[in-house]
Amino acid sequence: MKFITGFLILCVSIGTAAKVIPVNELFLSPSASSYLLNDAGNLIVGKFTDENGQGYLEIIDVKTHQSYKAVTYSKKDDESIRSFFWIDNNHVYLMFRKKRNDKGMIVQIKDKSGKIETTANTIKASGLVLGPVKDEQDKIWLMRTNPEEEELTINAVNVDNLLNNNFSETRTFPFLMEDAIAYMPDADGNIRFAISVNETDVLIWYFDSDNSKWIEFYSINKKSDTFTPLGTLENGKIAVLSNEITDKVAVMEFDINTQRYGEVLFEHEKYDLISAALDSEGELSQVSYFDHGQWKTQYFSDQGIEFSSIFSNKYPQLQHALTSQSPRYAVALAFSSNDPGAFYLIDKHKKKVKELKRLYPNINPAEMIRSKSFRIKSRNQDDLEIIFTPGNKKYHNQTLIVMPHGGPVGARDLAVFDQQTQFLANRGYSVLKVNFSGSSGFGKRHLDKGVAQFGRRIEQDLTDAVQFIESKYNFKYKCAAGASYGGYSAVMLIATHPEEYDCAVAAFGIYDLPMLFNASNWKILEEYRATVEAVVGKESKDLLAYSPVYFANKIQDPILLLAGEEDDRAPIEHSNRMKYVLKKLNKPFEYLFYEKTGHGHPNWYGDWHEALLTDDFLRRTLKIPPIEGNNLDNYIDEIMLLADSFSFEDNVKNDDKKSIYYLRIAAERRHPRALFNLGAHYHRGDGVKKDINQAIRYYKQASDESYSKASYRIYEIYSEGKYVEKNVEQAHKYLKIAGMQGHKEALDLAWERSCSAKTNFFDLQSCFQLTKKLDTKKYEVKIRLMVAGLIEPEQLSKSQRKELFRFLKDTMNVKLERDVQVFVVGEGIQINDNYQSYLSSQAIPDVAMDKDNAYIIEFRILDNEQKKGSASKDVKGQEWHHPVIVSWNILDENETISNDRRISNTKLYIGNDDIKLKYVLTSEKDFVPGKYELKVESLSGKVLLTKQFKLSELPESS
Repeated sequence: MKFITGFLILCVSIGTAAKVIPVNELFLSPSASSYLLNDAGNLIVGKFTDENGQGYLEIIDVKTHQSYKAVTYSKKDDESIRSFFWIDNNHVYLMFRKKRNDKGMIVQIKDKSGKIETTANTIKASGLVLGPVKDEQDKIWLMRTNPEEEELTINAVNVDNLLNNNFSETRTFPFLMEDAIAYMPDADGNIRFAISVNETDVLIWYFDSDNSKWIEFYSINKKSDTFTPLGTLENGKIAVLSNEITDKVAVMEFDINTQRYGEVLFEHEKYDLISAALDSEGELSQVSYFDHGQWKTQYFSDQGIEFSSIFSNKYPQLQHALTSQSPRYAVALAFSSNDPGAFYLIDKHKKKVKELKRLYPNINPAEMIRSKSFRIKSRNQDDLEIIFTPGNKKYHNQTLIVMPHGGPVGARDLAVFDQQTQFLANRGYSVLKVNFSGSSGFGKRHLDKGVAQFGRRIEQDLTDAVQFIESKYNFKYKCAAGASYGGYSAVMLIATHPEEYDCAVAAFGIYDLPMLFNASNWKILEEYRATVEAVVGKESKDLLAYSPVYFANKIQDPILLLAGEEDDRAPIEHSNRMKYVLKKLNKPFEYLFYEKTGHGHPNWYGDWHEALLTDDFLRRTLKIPPIEGNNLDNYIDEIMLLADSFSFEDNVKNDDKKSIYYLRIAAERRHPRALFNLGAHYHRGDGVKKDINQAIRYYKQASDESYSKASYRIYEIYSEGKYVEKNVEQAHKYLKIAGMQGHKEALDLAWERSCSAKTNFFDLQSCFQLTKKLDTKKYEVKIRLMVAGLIEPEQLSKSQRKELFRFLKDTMNVKLERDVQVFVVGEGIQINDNYQSYLSSQAIPDVAMDKDNAYIIEFRILDNEQKKGSASKDVKGQEWHHPVIVSWNILDENETISNDRRISNTKLYIGNDDIKLKYVLTSEKDFVPGKYELKVESLSGKVLLTKQFKLSELPESS
């Protein structure tokens, strides 16, 4: 039997206490999900995402605990694994999505000499996988459209059928309904349920296999009752989760033929059941519910009891659920209010528990904050469960945040890990949550007590809970904060108890109850109005008395009003009306309406932003100092996130004044980019009066903090002279600084300027410093050209030349002192594109002075340790082996070289294989008859080779 509750995974979150956790490490998706044993109990399959965002389907060998990656995917490429399950002990079915396109895949697993090998293949067949087939471990049910007959079929197929799209010999389920839109197998793998739809209801059908017919047995309409089929009982009836005839959701017998409920198989005294399961014999094996907000599972099978007992003995503080079992092993998902959760392997024989995968690997549960649950009696004599999370003692700010949940009817708070709660508690706020009248999980009577109680009984329950917690703990400040109904409730609390509260944060809220009945054309339809009435009560003038928009004059405390511009559940008009009356009445409030956002944020960035904005609002309003100290870097980074949100394209409207406000906070703490951005605001005149001198002051402060963009910006200002007097010296100074700070364009230009002896910016020390910043492997050719330019005659003094060689030796690993010789490989001339080679001992004919004729020589550099004729190898980017200086010159009548007779720039070559040089006649300056010389020297000045050749005039044609 396999069992997993997806709800649990959704409830599990993240947080910490001993240190301030950055918001982007707190609000994020879990790394691990759905680790399941196969029936043999020898392999586990699960899904994991590493720190780089690389996800993969993971296969774990139970005995060796060795992990294997079966299918990888990347969020960057919009890829994901949507779902997966075991087909049999050696095959996993999965649904893979890429760019919103789904495709089925089969992963085959083989054991090769104790090592797992996996192969993933795409399924050629199209259709919907319904689940495994009873008593046929290698088959699953596939619902598809038969292309030949163009009708729906359900086939029992194996892996080969799926992969090859071949169903010619497969078994077909013959009893299909004419108008069914979906089919479902029971826990035993038999096709047992179908769903159809008419104009008003969703109908559930049951397949009577004894009589081979479908029986309509339940209609899902506007009723709020729960009805979930679980499977077939021994007596032929079915077991369902229902509260149609009970107060609590319970496991009930249901007779298909009579349409009547029978025996109550299990009903908890206080709580609705969340889930339940039957074993293969049709016996109730387990039920689950939340007790004081904690997940509890009651097992009835001996195996389930034993596995659960082993785990509870090892980790008594953790809530857990068995996700899959085999005779010896079980996998459990466990978590708590201060533990975001992990999957564990339980070994029944050894009575041991091993952690498999943490949902949030970088979060230490020991640093998180544990919630406390209480049961209190309200003024209305109702039992209420409340969940209190104390503020981090290290940063405790004596502030209570009363946080009503949304809904309000049919929702609830839990004592599992919650990002928002942990964010606030981690930063010193205490958080109170209340399962007030109307909250789910406590039966229909408790649920119904919240209907039509907006601003009344619900807020009374909240107030009673606040009074209880204040009797146990002391607080200096108290604020209300919530979203959806929680946003409405937060405003109601401060409006009706202005002397008790200090502020409110209201997000995605409703503030004009009558408008719920007519906010849009479709919301005036009777069907929608009935849905609203089931929660708010009937439309009447009485609702005005519980709509904050109409008594905003009672509000005395500051409010942060947040909303989504595309919210269809709490339309933005609610927040606009609230904003209008608050502004008209001159009440203290701030607001932010998120763009491209509905009833909650579409991505984690929105949650980061809202959390940080809330913390900032609370601290400013209550005059609570920010948390800095060892957390300064995190604090400034988060302040910069807020600053950036008001400057760049995201879901927040740009606002220069707000951006500048946060930039100043970060700039006071010497944040380089904040200083630079402030300079840019003064430079452009955005949000402040344009002031180039103030801009330069901020740019210089950012430059002092090693921000290369600021240094380069100062260079541009002084070199252009557009806003200030042109200053070449200052411009070059900051260009060099930007280059040393790593600015690519600045580094290239400053290096070229500083290393050229022919410019006014030549500075040998700056040249050396900037050269060290270069990627020497990438810039090797340019550096060689630079060195060649510097070592030309009269470019450097003797002392500078020594400095250059010392730098090359120490920094570039250039070999200067090694004893080397040049070995000529070949020598010749090229006349009219024909090349003729001559031995070194032979006389070389003159080169006729005609275009493209050339003298050619080829040589290699050897050191004395090498055998004559072998090539000298260079380790590129690391060492310059045997660099040589090459120059071409015209000899005067005394056969000496004068500077005005140099005919080519000095070049630097590296002895890396054979070096082939040409002197090609290309321009008028080359057509000078006489003796020419090629000279090759070492960097230390030793002459390694000289070769002379003659240029002769072309003979006159006869």
